[in-house]
Amino acid sequence: MLPPLPDPLRDAWSATRYMFAARGALYEARVGQISPAISRFLTEQSVEAGVFLSAFNPGLPAPGDAMTEMYPQLTPTENAARLEMLWGELGQRGGRWFPHVGLPDDPAWPPEEGAFILEDANTDILGLARHLRQRAYTRIVRNQPAILELVPLAQE
Repeated sequence: MLPPLPDPLRDAWSATRYMFAARGALYEARVGQISPAISRFLTEQSVEAGVFLSAFNPGLPAPGDAMTEMYPQLTPTENAARLEMLWGELGQRGGRWFPHVGLPDDPAWPPEEGAFILEDANTDILGLARHLRQRAYTRIVRNQPAILELVPLAQE
């Protein structure tokens, strides 16, 4: 069983602007808020929801490792390599996605890049998040507030 998300990390994710660009427009979401623009975009794309997923600074333990509350900050080079891995995985798995950036309100937290992934029947968000060892992602459902969803371990 995973320990709860540490408050500083939960607070940082909640105080972040999640953004992607498509069709010449910039779309933005925040945890706990409805994004009418993203809701319209999802409707136009014929999907109910999308997920902002980063590959930066993984928080799930590697298989066989014990869970800790430590969330190491990787170097920019390490995070760039993880971002390329995410985009490569998305390319292999198919589906529709757009590069995204998460801009924290607190300048002490660095921005994180990732993908805004449109959810459809072929999209395994949870499997991808586990593969990238991400502890959480931000999910937005049409006309509902964006939420932070924790990623359980595979055997949970």
